[in-house]
Amino acid sequence: MHTTQHTLTAALLGVALLATAGCAADGLAGAARDDPPQPVDLRNAFGQEPVAGVYRVDAGPLAGEQVAFSITPLPADAEAGASDEDNGGTAPGQMLMEVQSLRETSLERDDQGNVAIPRTIDLLEQVRVVYEPAATIVPARMHVGEVRRQEFQINVYRLADGSRRAGGSGSIELELVEVGAFDTPIGRVDGYRLRERHDLHLSLARVNVEVDTIYGHEIGPVRKTTVHRTRALGLFGSTERETLVRIE
Repeated sequence: MHTTQHTLTAALLGVALLATAGCAADGLAGAARDDPPQPVDLRNAFGQEPVAGVYRVDAGPLAGEQVAFSITPLPADAEAGASDEDNGGTAPGQMLMEVQSLRETSLERDDQGNVAIPRTIDLLEQVRVVYEPAATIVPARMHVGEVRRQEFQINVYRLADGSRRAGGSGSIELELVEVGAFDTPIGRVDGYRLRERHDLHLSLARVNVEVDTIYGHEIGPVRKTTVHRTRALGLFGSTERETLVRIE
């Protein structure tokens, strides 16, 4: 009887040890499954080939109109940085993004794949806006929900004679809001939704700009909403909204 009881106790102890080992193994596996998510690769928001299409203007000074849109890559010299393969198929270089009758935006892609705006021309206001350093609008990689902040100096020049109209300091907060497939007039588009918040302290005004953009893989912005709030000398303010939707 004693021997039987001893054998039964040993067997139960063995089962308990096996169960404990199993729990430990499951715990390790669970830890591996709970590793932090990898950042989203955003380097294909702009492609290496020229893009052309049409925007419908749903809000803003040109509301109701259709305007031509294009992105023209201007590759850097072969010695200027890493290869396409090093950067997920995106070589460093420059691009020009044009929206008919609205603006012409210069873009720079560095050897990591980050895309920034060094300057833009506002055709309605007839001014050239210069950022120093260039304001990053699409990082190479970013987590969903992550917010990044950058500071810069800003100067605004009149197109007519090149004279300086305003200047000051500013910052941009950039957030990756969403990644997935988006329904658009040109079909279901895989891409990313990014939000920019600009806070500009200019000579005679405080300007806040919020830009919500959906980028399609390799084709740039497919929907862009901009809300522009200006308060001049702290006395009066104005709010302007512009919405561009890619239809071709």
